[in-house]
Amino acid sequence: MLTPEEIEARDFLISLRGYDREEVHDFLGQVADRVRELQDRVEELETDAAVSAQRAAAAQETAELTIPQPAAEPPAPAADTSALFAEIGRETQRILEAAQEAAEQIRGRAGDDAERELQTAREQAAELLADGERRLEETRRAVARLKDARSALAGDLLSVGRTIDQLLRELGPDGEESQPATGVETSVAEARGEQADAAD
Repeated sequence: MLTPEEIEARDFLISLRGYDREEVHDFLGQVADRVRELQDRVEELETDAAVSAQRAAAAQETAELTIPQPAAEPPAPAADTSALFAEIGRETQRILEAAQEAAEQIRGRAGDDAERELQTAREQAAELLADGERRLEETRRAVARLKDARSALAGDLLSVGRTIDQLLRELGPDGEESQPATGVETSVAEARGEQADAAD
């Protein structure tokens, strides 16, 4: 059987978001005080029982000297003592059952709290994962749009370069074709090469 000192000294593991240690220790202190009171009461009852047994023995001796008792009859004080010890046993059992029930309630609440924390963590992780996937998809779409815009711009530059080359040929000296504006075509070719590299 646990002593009040053992109950008060009982320590519990610390969890991330468990029970308030002060509240648990206060409760254990109350249980220990109740056990202490009941132990004091048991001692009083045992003392009373011992005194009653002594008185009964003395009364029985006196009665045996004056009035003979039949041997078959059990003495009354023994029955009283048995009832007293039976009551002590029942009270002790009630104390132990109450302590066991309190411990099971504490364990049950701690398990429920841990399960709730785990479920919350899982939900937060799922939300973060979904948000990350959503942002990744948005980034992919933005990159695709930029590639399309660059391709369109390169096509426009090539068309403008050809138009400039054509105009320069038409505006050259009489009877001579001027050289094409290779700088524009080179820039367009470089832009197309970068586009091809980026596509790879």
